[in-house]
Amino acid sequence: MRIIASLFAASVLMLAATANAEPDYPKATGYVTDNASIFKSDQHQMLHDKLVAIERDTKSHDQVVVLTTPSLGGQDIKTYSYEVAKKSEIGQKRLDNGILILIALKEHKMRIEVGRRLEPVLTDAASLEIIDTIMKPAFRKGDFYGGTDAAIEEIGKTLRSPEGQPMAPLAAPQEGLSGWAIFFIAVGIFVVVGLVFWFIFGRNREEEEEEDLPLRSYESRREDDDAVMTGAAAGMLGEELRERHQPHHHARGETHNNPTRISEEPTRTRHDDDDTSSVTSSSPSSSSSDDDDSPSSSPSGGDVFSGGGGTFGGGGADGSW
Repeated sequence: MRIIASLFAASVLMLAATANAEPDYPKATGYVTDNASIFKSDQHQMLHDKLVAIERDTKSHDQVVVLTTPSLGGQDIKTYSYEVAKKSEIGQKRLDNGILILIALKEHKMRIEVGRRLEPVLTDAASLEIIDTIMKPAFRKGDFYGGTDAAIEEIGKTLRSPEGQPMAPLAAPQEGLSGWAIFFIAVGIFVVVGLVFWFIFGRNREEEEEEDLPLRSYESRREDDDAVMTGAAAGMLGEELRERHQPHHHARGETHNNPTRISEEPTRTRHDDDDTSSVTSSSPSSSSSDDDDSPSSSPSGGDVFSGGGGTFGGGGADGSW
C-alpha cells in the first residue's frame, strides 16, 4: 500500500512540474523558418529573397520574418507569437521595427505580430484585412505559398509607403542622476530658499528702518534748532551786560570790517590725451569641410537573418482558416 501511495505522489509531482514548466518556444533561424514543412525549396527561396528586399529597401531596414510551426502545444496563438518574436529579437534595437508572420498548421491559425514602432504604420485593422482577404482564402485552398507571398507583398507596400518612412529611433533609456547633477540641484535649491527668506524678512526690516528714519531726522533737527536758539539768547544777554558797564561812552567808533569773500576758482587743467587705439583686424581663417552624406546602415545580416533586439507590444491580428 505504501508503494502505491508513493508512486501516486510521484506521478502527481511530475504532472505538476510538467504543467508549470516554461514552454519551449521556437526561435527564428532565418527570414523563413519552415518548421511545419509547408513550403517547397524553391518557394522557400523566393519568400526569403522577398523578405531580404524589404529589409534592404526600407529606410529603417524593417525586418519581416515568417515562421511555421506544426502545433502551438496548447498555447494561445497570441501568446505563442509574442514569445517567438521576443525570443527571436526581430527588428532593430530601439527601432522596434520587426514583423512576424506565424502559421500554426495543426490549429489552422495564423497571426501577424507587429513591433511597437510599426503599429501606427501596419495597424491592427490593416493586419486583420491582410489575414481575412489574402491569407484565409489561399490557405483554405491549400495554397500556403500563394497566401504567404501575397501577404508579404502587401506588407512590403505598406512599409515602403511614405506613411511608413522614416522611422525615428526611440530615445535611449535615461540613467540615474550623477553625483554632480545632484550637487548642483541641491545648491540651486539652497540659493532659491535663501532668496525667499531674504525677500520675506530682509525687505520687512528695510521697510521698518525707512519708516523710522523721518522720525529720527525730525528729532535731530529739533535738537539743532534748540542749540541755535540757546546760543543766540546767550549772545544777546552778554551784549546787554556790556552796555550797562559802559554808560559814559558817548562816541564809540565802530569799525566794521566787511570780510571780503574771495572765491578762488580752481584752475582746471585739462589734459587732452588723445588715445589712439590701433585696431588690428584679423580676418578669421575659414576652413570648409565637406560633410559626406553617410549612407544608411546596411541590413543587419545581408541575406542571413540576424535579430537586432526589437521589442513587441502585442500589436497585430490573428485568424484561422
